[in-house]
Amino acid sequence: MFIIGAILIIWLVYRWWRRHSDNVYIASMVQWDDATAEVPVEERRRATWRSRDRRRVYGLALLVVAVVAVGALLFRVLPSIRLSLFAGGQARGVVSESTRTVEIDAPLPLSGGDSAYGQSILEGIQMAVDEANAGNVEPRIKLGVFDYRSDAERLKVAAGKIVAGRAVLVLGPAYSTDVLAAGPIFTLGGISSLSPTATSDLITQNPTTFRMLFKNSDQGETIANYLVRVLGQHRASVIVLDNAYGATLRQGFERAAPGLGIQAKYYPFQADDEAVQVAKKVAADALDLPVVLFILDNDAAVFLPALRRQGVRGPFVGGDALGDQNVSVRMANEPEEQQQRGYFTEGLYGIAPVTLDSANAETLAFAQRFRTHFGHEPLWNSVMGYDSARFAISAVREAAPDVGIATDMRAPRAAVINYLLSLNSPGTAQPGLLGPFWFDKDRGRSVPIRMGRFNAGHLESAPLQLVPVTNPNKTELDSGAVFQTAPGRYARIQRVVFTSVFLNQISQVDPTGSTFNADFNLSMRFAHEAGSGSLDPTDVRFANLVSGGFDRSNPIEHRVDANGQEYWLWRVQGVFRADYDLHRYPFDRQSLTMSFAHAQASADEIVYTLDSQAAPAQSATGSQPVAAPDAPSDQGETASIVAADAFRDLVQWRVRDVRFERDSLVTTSTLGDPSRTGFDTRLEVSAMQLTVEVQRLARFYLADTLLPPLLLALILLGVLALPQRMIRLKVVVPLLVAVAGAALLLTINHNLGSTDYTVAAEYLVYVVFGLCLLSIVSTVSVERLRGVGRLTTARVTAELIRLVFLLIIVAVAVGVWRLYIGP
Repeated sequence: MFIIGAILIIWLVYRWWRRHSDNVYIASMVQWDDATAEVPVEERRRATWRSRDRRRVYGLALLVVAVVAVGALLFRVLPSIRLSLFAGGQARGVVSESTRTVEIDAPLPLSGGDSAYGQSILEGIQMAVDEANAGNVEPRIKLGVFDYRSDAERLKVAAGKIVAGRAVLVLGPAYSTDVLAAGPIFTLGGISSLSPTATSDLITQNPTTFRMLFKNSDQGETIANYLVRVLGQHRASVIVLDNAYGATLRQGFERAAPGLGIQAKYYPFQADDEAVQVAKKVAADALDLPVVLFILDNDAAVFLPALRRQGVRGPFVGGDALGDQNVSVRMANEPEEQQQRGYFTEGLYGIAPVTLDSANAETLAFAQRFRTHFGHEPLWNSVMGYDSARFAISAVREAAPDVGIATDMRAPRAAVINYLLSLNSPGTAQPGLLGPFWFDKDRGRSVPIRMGRFNAGHLESAPLQLVPVTNPNKTELDSGAVFQTAPGRYARIQRVVFTSVFLNQISQVDPTGSTFNADFNLSMRFAHEAGSGSLDPTDVRFANLVSGGFDRSNPIEHRVDANGQEYWLWRVQGVFRADYDLHRYPFDRQSLTMSFAHAQASADEIVYTLDSQAAPAQSATGSQPVAAPDAPSDQGETASIVAADAFRDLVQWRVRDVRFERDSLVTTSTLGDPSRTGFDTRLEVSAMQLTVEVQRLARFYLADTLLPPLLLALILLGVLALPQRMIRLKVVVPLLVAVAGAALLLTINHNLGSTDYTVAAEYLVYVVFGLCLLSIVSTVSVERLRGVGRLTTARVTAELIRLVFLLIIVAVAVGVWRLYIGP
């Protein structure tokens, strides 16, 4: 409608001017006839024609100005109007009764002692809701948040309000004890409850509760397997918190221990004040045995100092309560921690649903969006909040899309429960970040268990992981590469390889040859032994290495430490291929990448990540950003991976950013393997990538690329100012300018090599060609007007052409600045 209105305005202006011009012309004719009756007829005709031509030229100029003004208005205003209309439509849709809306409620501890935990879950949930409502998909999601202030009684009150409200599904509460307290109320209300972070085996005793994580007994089984298959230990001291959490962990551990040949001595306790006594018993029985901790994170802040002060060296292995960075934070004020960061947590292993430094590609993409959305790194419970909320939104949209203004919520709530129960096998599963969503007969979801390890107070992925295998083949089972962890469940050992780089030099950037020269050091640190059938992590390939070398058999340094860690260091020098994007030449910005991946292993076997020891300031999502050379000096805390003179030879380029980050190569095809079906078709290969962002310094190209088109345009403008008697010169000069532009075009193409598209500098030359044509056409047109005696029209036309000429030059200059130089 706006465009139609603008066209109508232009047409009305034109019609008004035509009518006004005709009236003025008729009046002038009458006045001329009355006042100049004795003037010869031929002279009167010429005068009237000059008057009419002048008015038409002025009318045309007015029309051009109107078109340009309205065009500028459309260019500037229309996008904002369109956005405001769409945004307004969405906003109106949220509050409109006609728009379908489904409510999901989240009871979480947002204040009190557990507020940090609840807040991080809510951030993940909120992000999933925001993304779901960003499109035009209906029904839209309304999120109701209830803060029960870390208090069980307040939770019961909140649960009653939720049941009495219009929610069709509940995301929460946070802890297993809270789920057990609120579960019966949700069951009476016939509403399903999905807790993103509760792990107790007992929570699914409530008929409408679905567990989104692994259960505690599965954690106990995993710890038993990890103790034997990774740490090589068959004896252990087991400290158990005597409540539902500790008991279910112990249940799973005891279920797996006999088959693994584990001899364990158990030390149950009920209160933290027993910590010193228990630590003394453990130390008296065996100082060198690994200690299994079936305790909560607040208990760990008491037991770990007590055990270490008694001389117990560990290793220490715990459940998901210990797979959190907060465990280290809780002991930060201890004297030993003040002297040596990570003193009490050194050698502590803890379970987590996800460790971001070795997470899959989709989880890393979520972490990047989360960091942009909230400005900080996500915790694993934020990941679970997002994953659970995204699944819940999909479920309610599928099962209860037409809730509308229904007064009885029993039917839509029952529909959601029936839908969740229908997801009872891998064949009916829905996708998720941490694995597919489907529920067993106990309404539990199977999620891969990751093991974290504290290193200098920082929680990172343990060097070896147990990764589940859905369809093991006989060859792998016979070789021992895949083994049984429980009846019907299998796993393999995954190596986590910690890598770092140091960029020595980027010596040449060659867009013509699509290459660049690089020199950098590469290091790897990983577990020396990884079981039967393990592949060599150093067998990597640089995908874009054209010449030069990476000889993995010839490192600068190679050693195996006493703790079983293998260390490799190489120097890589060579010519790398790059895909240069020259559309904006000479204002272009390029990405120079050096990436490597294993030649044979999938991410289930080997995953590469950043080495926190080499880069202590790396981000949890697997990316180590480095400040650009011209960045402010207040970024000094960022661990540098660039030599001070690494870019000394790049005089025509400005380095904007350097990043060393994880990358993933994902394939969803079966690749002809009949055993890879359903969600098992996904094949992911772990990779690492060093990226250098450089921007061409346009000032070096002023003389041979930017200045010539400008000078040619100014020459044409000067030619237009010549008197009309020099018409021969006014035609010949534009032709010569066109020839010079063609030569300039050939020079640009020679400098860039073969490109299949037009670059910015070539567009400038094409503008010169257009100006040449305009100059010749305007000169010929003015001469013809003079030939028929329309001198005034010729003069006005020449002036108008010069104005248009100047406006084109200014517009092109402004456009170049805004499109290329300004950003």
